[in-house]
Amino acid sequence: MSWYRQYRPQTVAGLHITPVRENFLHILESGSFAHAYLLCGPKGTGKTSGARILAKVLNCEKNRETIQRGWVGDQGLEKKAESGKGKTLDAKRFTLCEPCNVCPTCIAITNGTSMCVTEMDAASNRGIDDIRELTTRVGLSPADGVVSVYIIDEVHMLTTEAFNALLKVLEEPPQHVVFILATTERHKVPETILSRCQLIAYRKATIDEVWVALRAIATAERIEASDEVLRRIATLADGSLRDGVKLFEQVGKGKTSVTLDEVNSSLGEGNSEIVEQFITALAKKDIERILTLCSTLEQGSINGAQFQKDVLSSLHARLIGAPAKKNPHFPTYVALLQKLNVAISPNLPIPWLPFELAAMEWCLSSCHSVGGSEACLHTESTKTELNSLSERKKSSDKPDATFKNEEQASSTLDSLPLTLPKEKEVVDVKKKNEEPLELESIPIDFQTFLSSWHSVLQLLKSKNSSLEALLRSTKPTGIAGKYVEVSVSYKFHKEQLELDRNLLVIEDVLFAIYKLKMTLRFSLVEKAKQAAISPDSNLSGVVHDVSLVKAAEDAFL
Repeated sequence: MSWYRQYRPQTVAGLHITPVRENFLHILESGSFAHAYLLCGPKGTGKTSGARILAKVLNCEKNRETIQRGWVGDQGLEKKAESGKGKTLDAKRFTLCEPCNVCPTCIAITNGTSMCVTEMDAASNRGIDDIRELTTRVGLSPADGVVSVYIIDEVHMLTTEAFNALLKVLEEPPQHVVFILATTERHKVPETILSRCQLIAYRKATIDEVWVALRAIATAERIEASDEVLRRIATLADGSLRDGVKLFEQVGKGKTSVTLDEVNSSLGEGNSEIVEQFITALAKKDIERILTLCSTLEQGSINGAQFQKDVLSSLHARLIGAPAKKNPHFPTYVALLQKLNVAISPNLPIPWLPFELAAMEWCLSSCHSVGGSEACLHTESTKTELNSLSERKKSSDKPDATFKNEEQASSTLDSLPLTLPKEKEVVDVKKKNEEPLELESIPIDFQTFLSSWHSVLQLLKSKNSSLEALLRSTKPTGIAGKYVEVSVSYKFHKEQLELDRNLLVIEDVLFAIYKLKMTLRFSLVEKAKQAAISPDSNLSGVVHDVSLVKAAEDAFL
């Protein structure tokens, strides 16, 4: 038998997660119970074990009198006692006890053979017929216990019709019936069901709680394992008691001792640890370490989509962990979340490539560490960019309101506070650092460029359909240096396509298709001349759809 089944908790005191144990103890102390419970929380935290323990509490022979007393009513029993020999009722009689685990009913529930406990997996029995079959048995009295307990695991998997059928019996259940629903996704359970259940919320187990469970197993199995070894396994379990026990079984079953080297060689690094390493690398802007971790993702040992979710969750937890005014790294967390919150594209050969690129771009940007003492650090490259900005402003007609000369810019940089720079400066530097390396000339011929033009339009359509409609109405006419010459028939189209925000989107798409830095240069040409320029057959994606262009115009107006 697997350890996680063999060492499943059998009493309330054996539950390892403290808030859950306290909730169950409150049920024992109150001496009363609800007709329906909803146990919700992460996987592997003991929801099914808790449901079975509660079933044993309600059917243990030690609690039979207390439960029956609750059904008769306190007032009736008090009158009965007063009319007898004048004895007062003992308060201890009105509390429920821990299951004894030795009476026939407790043993039957532990072995899964009890007739008074029915377990149903809603993941495989999710239809209305399954719930109807269950509700027809609700009216029957328990055969070998006091309370009929119905445990429905993964209840969120039920269909809408099945939930409606379950709702009817939850509204007015028989006195001897208790429903215990368990789920990992509470948000998928209808509000009408939630409102009729008493909630017992589970959370991820702490490292100490997992350690306690593993230490008990090590003692029972007579395995010599140091605290460091067990804490290492507890860390890899990532809050799941079941996963922790399974990992310990994997490295310790059949052995008399387990060392840290054996754990590391057998189990490797956990996802939570790699997430921390990834965030640390982002904080230090260690792009070499980022590349190494990205290589681990591409080797398939970790799911990229889940990894991105874990990184964002960890950053979000740090963001909300302290008030903004008391958290010196608050602006950096916000910037990191905005940077890394990119959509994963299943159409790409590497679906999580946008996430990897965002992390690498962050390392090349000007913002500084998450874990260090600064929120942002102006490096030498940043100084160069701002000096360049100053020069461009000096050469323009408008006076520079920020820096009068390069010396003032440099001295101002030295006195800048270690906070995020002004938005305009960040954007200018960010654009420069995020752009691919510019080429003096595009190293492909025009026909090769045209052969992939349809792919450009398709990818652009997925990002911005209105912009794609405008670009579809144009014609590439040739390559001149680092520019792709494109003719446009209408002035309004040209103005819209030349907007900075639209050019950035188009250039990103071009880079994604051609893997080269390209810039489109638009020229206004009369429609008749444009049709005569280059009606190339390879340009299959370039067609003039008047209605589509009109829709694009409406979108931009």
